[in-house]
Parts: sequence; C-alpha cells; structure tokens
Amino acid sequence: MDPLQLSNQPRTDPRATRTRKKLISAFREALEDEDPGGMSVAALARKAGVSRASFYLHFDSAEELGLTALSELFDFIVDTSLDRLQQDHASQYDVSRIAFSEVAAFVAEHPRFYTQLIGPGAAPTFIQAAVDTLAEQILASLQAMDMPTRVDLAFASRFFAYGALGMVGTWLASGAEKPHDTLAQDIVDCLPAWLVGADIPSER
Repeated sequence: MDPLQLSNQPRTDPRATRTRKKLISAFREALEDEDPGGMSVAALARKAGVSRASFYLHFDSAEELGLTALSELFDFIVDTSLDRLQQDHASQYDVSRIAFSEVAAFVAEHPRFYTQLIGPGAAPTFIQAAVDTLAEQILASLQAMDMPTRVDLAFASRFFAYGALGMVGTWLASGAEKPHDTLAQDIVDCLPAWLVGADIPSER
C-alpha cells in the first residue's frame, strides 16, 4: 500500500484530513522522546487524541505513519526540483549545488526529526523510503539532461541518492556543525564531472 494515500477515506474529507494531521503531528512529537521503531499504534493514537479504529482508517501501522511523516521532505524535494532551477538557465553544476543546499537547509530546520529518520542509526525502512523517493527525483532530472549513453541512469540515481542521504544523515548526527551551504558543496564535489558539467570551479 502507498503510505502517502489514505487507506479507506478520500483526501477531500475534512474530518479525515484533520485526523491524519493529528496523527502525523503526534508521530513528530513522539520522536523527541523515543525511537520510531519502538512506537506503538496505541500510544500514537492516544497522543493524537483519536481511537485505534480511527488510526487504522488512515494507516496500517506505526511504521506507515512514520513514512508519511517523512513525506514532507519528499514534497520539498519535488517543490525545489531541478526542472524549476533549470528554467533559469543555470549550469548543471549550479543546479546541483542550489538543489542540495535547499534540501540541506530544510532538513536543518528539523534536525531531531530527520536524524531519527535518515541519520546513521535510522531504521532501514525509513532509509530505503528516502532513497527510493530521492532516486526517482534524480532519475527524472538526469533523463532531462544530456547524459553519456554508457551510464545506466537508474543505477546512477540510486548511487547518488544513497551517497547524498548518507552525507546528510552523518551531518545531522554530528550536530550539523558545518553550514548547510558547505554540506551542499561537499556533496556536489563528490559528483562526477559528467553530471555537473565542465564548469566546476577550481576553488570554493
């Protein structure tokens, strides 16, 4: 089942939307005190002020609720997609740097939340969900660019997604010590020349 869809009620139902938001908020609040892998449906429903029956109208498990809460980052990635940046005729290098900088800035606003979900100690399910979605976004962007024919874009997209999220997760776990722009630059510097183009600056 797609965790971003309501189980049994349409998205347009105001009551369903309110309940869904309460559950997502309860999950985010719970992350301040416990590991997402240890959260129970009963505890999350109680924290949200809804019944277990209402919970299961929207989500099949606490894990699925967590994946939906993580979708805020996915939505942000879509909203700051490379297609929008490319409309400004930016170079591939600048497109990559700006995109990763915006993602890092967004994650830095919710450090505890994203450290739990995509940091080094995060549950594999959450890491995989984040990688899958980021890889899809990267693949769509690569397909719109002039890429070498020898490169398997689907494989490369997953390679870049794992690497970028790994760097972001490690950065969060360290307390986000370096500025998010520096993190974005570090990520871009690890990308191959065929992806970012020939206009790579020799110095920062």
